[in-house]
Amino acid sequence: MRGKSSSATATAVDVTLTLQQIEEWSGGATPPLDTPWRSGHPVAFSLPSTERGVPACRRLARSWLDSEQVNGEGVRYAFLLVLSELVTNAVRHSRSALITGRFWRASGLLFVEVRDQGGTPSRPRVVAARRSDAHGRGLALIAATAYAWGRRRSGDGGCAVWAAVPLTPVP
Repeated sequence: MRGKSSSATATAVDVTLTLQQIEEWSGGATPPLDTPWRSGHPVAFSLPSTERGVPACRRLARSWLDSEQVNGEGVRYAFLLVLSELVTNAVRHSRSALITGRFWRASGLLFVEVRDQGGTPSRPRVVAARRSDAHGRGLALIAATAYAWGRRRSGDGGCAVWAAVPLTPVP
């Protein structure tokens, strides 16, 4: 596993999204943040296991990327793609009631980690989807987009998948 780093030493901003907040936030309401964003602070988030939470996570990440002054469209796109795929996979492929995650910046990389509560015996793995398959390309997209990625199982049956996106394009 190359490039993996622990989260920054700064205190994380914790964001807990309820289903009601996801609905309100998706409709344009003010983000449910108790603390204003400050550069250098990682974000820890939790949300109910629903596909409606994926756009809310992207919106949360865009706000965090703004605070980190990450303006490159390619980097932003890559980070949001990876985040979307990880949250979607956790929602679709686990029996979790709650999805948690975090993102942080370290050593020229943007990290994202998403954790589910388990409930499935399978481990996340890259598969070769056929052209006719409607699903199955998420981890392949992450592997192609990220500098590095990995996964680990926890003792409670949950699974965490992380990825690192470079702040500068990789040749």
